[in-house]
Amino acid sequence: NKALSANDYFLLQGPPGTGKTSVMLKNLVAKLYNTQDECILLTAFTNRAVDEICSSIKRIIQGIEFIRLGSKENTIHHDVLLQTIAETNEFATLQETISTCRVFVGTLSYLHTNPELFTLKKFTTAIVDEASQILEPMLVGLLANVKRFILIGDEKQLPAVVTQKER
Repeated sequence: NKALSANDYFLLQGPPGTGKTSVMLKNLVAKLYNTQDECILLTAFTNRAVDEICSSIKRIIQGIEFIRLGSKENTIHHDVLLQTIAETNEFATLQETISTCRVFVGTLSYLHTNPELFTLKKFTTAIVDEASQILEPMLVGLLANVKRFILIGDEKQLPAVVTQKER
């Protein structure tokens, strides 16, 4: 309830294996989806984490339509993949699907390399899973494009991924 009533941001921290993704994220999406004016963006650092979000939504929440952003090589959820929808439908149908869909799921990398999504959709809430793996600069651009964000993570997750040459 606190996350849902937050005006701008909320931090959800909990120990590993306590259901932050499978229970809390799922329940947040369900409640937000039932509010007609919400457009939800779900993201994480890795494709595996994004696929876990998709699996949670499919497994537990019936009737929520969502679009998985990314490429066929990086996901197991081809049925809801934007690329698949684009390849199997006429442009008008694709355009209608994007405009009426209220839940989008993708990696931060995808969102950074495809900023046109933010010209097509205005997101009211972004939920970032496994947030402790992400450096703050990677979040700034995303968070500037949403009204409210919820960061989910735990202190036992892998640290932020940084690539640096040895000296």
